[in-house]
Amino acid sequence: MTWRWNRWHAALWAIATLITIGLTNCTPSQTLGRDPAASPGAAEQIVVFGSVSDPTNLEPGNYEDLYTGYVTRQLYDQLLDAEPGTTNLVPLIATEWAVSQDGLTWTFTLREGVTFHDGTPFNAEAVRVNVERWWNPASPLGFRDAGKNYVIWKALFNGFKGEDESLLQALTVVDDRTIQFVLKEPAGLGR
Repeated sequence: MTWRWNRWHAALWAIATLITIGLTNCTPSQTLGRDPAASPGAAEQIVVFGSVSDPTNLEPGNYEDLYTGYVTRQLYDQLLDAEPGTTNLVPLIATEWAVSQDGLTWTFTLREGVTFHDGTPFNAEAVRVNVERWWNPASPLGFRDAGKNYVIWKALFNGFKGEDESLLQALTVVDDRTIQFVLKEPAGLGR
């Protein structure tokens, strides 16, 4: 029982992680107190990141190595995170979440005023599109014909859309700031 709980615990935490790392370059629309003109070299837009290995790619959800995960975590926002040193969930780009009594339906309320770097608003549809491209083999945005196989998704969620084993059964945009995930089995996280 402990092994099974740990697997689902990791899977639910991974839902929050994978969804949001896929939300490329989301950031609050207000300035974060940094004046680019005041920083030498700011116009160059250089990022330096030290690691023992190069990332295999920068495609969230489509990597299998630890170091790529470190890099993508620096580039993408998440719905939730774990409080340091614990397994307690804390809000990031999702401000609230609720779990149904049976543990099958997870509902996330998304932060207002967040945009992608190109100014496109972040919303529940953006979350849906990103999850669909990993979960649904038929999604044209998954680029599976280009070799993207999302092995990490299958490892964490037991399968893809349409497969009996898939932990994720449904994904619904409730409104612009609310998205719901329906699971096959309850998970023991966040209740």
